[in-house]
Amino acid sequence: MDNQKLGYWSIATQKHLKKFQPDSTNLDELDSINITGKTGRFIGLLRGNSYIDNLRKIEKMAGTIGIHRAELHNIILPKLEKASDKKIVL
Repeated sequence: MDNQKLGYWSIATQKHLKKFQPDSTNLDELDSINITGKTGRFIGLLRGNSYIDNLRKIEKMAGTIGIHRAELHNIILPKLEKASDKKIVL
């Protein structure tokens, strides 16, 4: 599967999974795909911005997707910075 299809699949799956989060056990087995989908949706929100200097704005944008502050700072932003070859700088 090419990267574009894989990205689309992970976002669609995450949207589907969020419907089941409140009352599902063993959902933690799908953590990786859930985080990947949230990250893809988050990147979609960031796409139109070339520069954001307000961390609170980024946190609010992430919150609209369901990304909690700790998840954003400890997992998503560091991985985006690393994967972007320093095009994204925290």
